[in-house]
Amino acid sequence: MTEKGVGNPYLIATKAFGFYDNPQDWGLDAVMEFELNNIYGLRQKNVAKIDDAADFRIYDWAEYIYADKMIKDYTYKTFHSVFPRWDNTPRKAYSGALIFDGASPDVYGQWLDYAINDTLQKMNGDERIVFINAWNEWAEGAMLEPDKRFGYAYLDMTRKVLDGNFVSPSNEPAPIGIAVLTGGINRIEKAIQLLNDGVGERLLISGVRPGTSLNVIASRKDVVLKNQQPIDLGYEATDTVGNAKEVREWTEKYHINEFYVVTSFYHIPRSRLELQHEMPDAVMHFVAVDTPNVLPQWWKNWRSFKFMAAEYTKFLIVYLQYAFD
Repeated sequence: MTEKGVGNPYLIATKAFGFYDNPQDWGLDAVMEFELNNIYGLRQKNVAKIDDAADFRIYDWAEYIYADKMIKDYTYKTFHSVFPRWDNTPRKAYSGALIFDGASPDVYGQWLDYAINDTLQKMNGDERIVFINAWNEWAEGAMLEPDKRFGYAYLDMTRKVLDGNFVSPSNEPAPIGIAVLTGGINRIEKAIQLLNDGVGERLLISGVRPGTSLNVIASRKDVVLKNQQPIDLGYEATDTVGNAKEVREWTEKYHINEFYVVTSFYHIPRSRLELQHEMPDAVMHFVAVDTPNVLPQWWKNWRSFKFMAAEYTKFLIVYLQYAFD
């Protein structure tokens, strides 16, 4: 095209239909989200069918957005793509329809506001672009245009967000998180089990060794990942102090006020001190994990006794440090 005098086009691909490659490998400049193909952490809703032949899935979309599960970090240059709503039962009622229950102008505004602000922070110049996936397709419910139910609400919300006047609804519950502090056997396994059981909605694995990806963790025999839940990896922490700071930054990023802390039973007192020092107002629930390094009746085993004595010494140092801080 450059040879024909058209200029140097800026080419992007959609992250859909199995395309998740580095765009530069294909001569592209960037990629854009297609959230339908990149959603994890959605809670499927059970409903009664009035037609046994119908084939559809219904997900709680409001819960997904208000829990900030649309927030993602990408390796390659990626443009955000937002859609107002989705219900393709007119087209696929008997062949796998997808319905996002709870979609509304407020939910759409929450997502669009994040996409725009994140783009302003990470992109520059002409690359400050956000795509709205709304071709006014009634068969898929992806509409911005006025309708009988919402009137001009979606267009009005778009204007409100662009003008910087969007205010997030305050009555929506904050997500509940799970933070696992690495350094002991069985901790990650227990944390992922809690996530699979729905105890929390987002998991942080703090203190991950640099170079270790989620795929490496998922390949462990003791780990079973379900439904592609949102799992974040923290690579900065090298000790309990670092764990506490990493957890605080994670809770601030995802607006988490309540979370479960998974660590070894002997580590709970000291980690509680460090975490409460960083986040005095947070609601924390500690989940103890047994470890083969320390016997339950540790006072009857010399090796376990020495280990616990050393841990108690560390605890006292931290306790006195904050007591006189």
